[in-house]
Amino acid sequence: MNQYFEKANEYLKTLCDVKPNRRTGSSGNREATDFFENTIRTFGYDIDAASFKALDYICHNATLTNGDIDIFAVGGITGLML
Repeated sequence: MNQYFEKANEYLKTLCDVKPNRRTGSSGNREATDFFENTIRTFGYDIDAASFKALDYICHNATLTNGDIDIFAVGGITGLML
């Protein structure tokens, strides 16, 4: 039973370590999807995947202010069709 836990933990770590992220349409999502597809095929499953366009976001300049005081600043958001 411990071997199944270890293997599941290995798969989970691989999927969680995808950089920079796994947002739909991103290179990280494709990497995670390829990993899953290649892994599940070793168990005898066939995979049928269809491509689709997805809305994704890239961060650029955004701030939260209170009067003249900046409370929080991060990248803003730009919609992007991938």
